Amino acid sequence: MCLHMLRYLMIAAVLLWILACQTDPEPTRVSVPTSSTATRLSEPTAEPTPTPTIALTPIPTPLPPAATGTPVPTATPLPEPTPSPEAIEGALFLQLIQPEATEIFIQESSINVVGRTRVDAVITVNDIVLEPDIDGRFETTVALEIGANIIEVVVSVLSGEQEDLVLVVIYLP
Repeated sequence: MCLHMLRYLMIAAVLLWILACQTDPEPTRVSVPTSSTATRLSEPTAEPTPTPTIALTPIPTPLPPAATGTPVPTATPLPEPTPSPEAIEGALFLQLIQPEATEIFIQESSINVVGRTRVDAVITVNDIVLEPDIDGRFETTVALEIGANIIEVVVSVLSGEQEDLVLVVIYLP
């Protein structure tokens, strides 16, 4: 919430700066003859002509600039962190993304295991320790032997919570 308020304050400051740069620093001066000056101008005299009175006319507030292609300075937005709803809060979970099933037959000699969990979890895939990225994703490639292969995926956190998943992959070349 503080970032939003800071952003609004920055935008307001930039708009005030733009408005200040677009106004004329000196007011417009207009000569207005007084009634005595008008009569003296019509009567020929040898007296020096009095100095005219100066009246200040207020300058109207300028409108915001129209889209003319002229660059207008703007505030650079602050980067917002990518929301990760399961970051550290909530229950521990283990989501398998690839392979899509827990029992599969394949003809390749390795399989890519991709999943997602909380970002503060530690992951082991067949005793290989992995860390999730900032979104909680993890990925590893497991070499397979011909026939049945058991792949165990375990996620755990410091509090002792643990989730596990067992994949059965049958490799038939």
